[in-house]
Amino acid sequence: VLALFFNFLALYLIITRSRKAIGSYKYLLIAFLCNDVVFSVVHQLCQPVLSFRGGFFVSYGEGLVDSSFVLTLYGAAGSLAFPLLAYHFMYRAYVVSRHCSPRLQNWRHSRKVAVLLGAFLLLEAGVWVFFNYQLRLDPSDGRIRATIAAAHPNLANRTELIAIVPFINDELNVRVAWAACPLLAIAGSSFVCIIAAAFKITYALYIHTTTSLSSIAIHKRMFIALIIQMLVPTLTMIAPSMAAISLPFLPRVSIDIPDWLIGTCYSLYPLLDPIVITLCIRDYRWGLYQLLR
Repeated sequence: VLALFFNFLALYLIITRSRKAIGSYKYLLIAFLCNDVVFSVVHQLCQPVLSFRGGFFVSYGEGLVDSSFVLTLYGAAGSLAFPLLAYHFMYRAYVVSRHCSPRLQNWRHSRKVAVLLGAFLLLEAGVWVFFNYQLRLDPSDGRIRATIAAAHPNLANRTELIAIVPFINDELNVRVAWAACPLLAIAGSSFVCIIAAAFKITYALYIHTTTSLSSIAIHKRMFIALIIQMLVPTLTMIAPSMAAISLPFLPRVSIDIPDWLIGTCYSLYPLLDPIVITLCIRDYRWGLYQLLR
């Protein structure tokens, strides 16, 4: 509930307090926060338990809704943090490197950006939902159910869960590998885009500057805010997700992660993200001050 409050507060500030200088970046922020809202609602409904034990990962719900499809939406909403962060960095790199062209400035402020962003995100969300859904437990697969029950006796009779069990009796589970590898590839490519965009931004702002000092100062503040904003999903969402997807593919991994750890990290993500956005960007920080005054 607290996460929803902060997200709606941040959305209100972005919609009402964004200056023209922010441009279409506000649409990226809105997309990020809308994704946070979906994630928060599904988290509240599912009360998911995320466990890495016995060399594999399982996720199941203990809330009002525990269906595999809703857990898929939960995983997809969290996974969208990867491409959304990449879009943030690519947008900032584009603006910094192209700020000299009035035509591009006008295009940058256009609502066409919002339409294009929405289309890309819908496509991306569809991909994440599809591959996450392939990771649901097949109730007819007795070998996987026996493997899960050996490490989680309480799940012996449960059929609605997400399971990443890539090895069964030292044999590769092709179905799970086929579904998990594309997710790792998308996350990895998003990380590469972030690094490349960050390098381009750094070069344009600190090495080869061709614009006024005031414009450079604005771009530097936005870049620093973006880096700080990146830390929240990286530490609370991306790192646990990458561990949950990739660790099971390491043969004979004996690491057992406490059941509460990943779930706690995931629950912090939609709570901290709007707070960081509100406090790091001056327009919204000042807008919050005026509301509280």
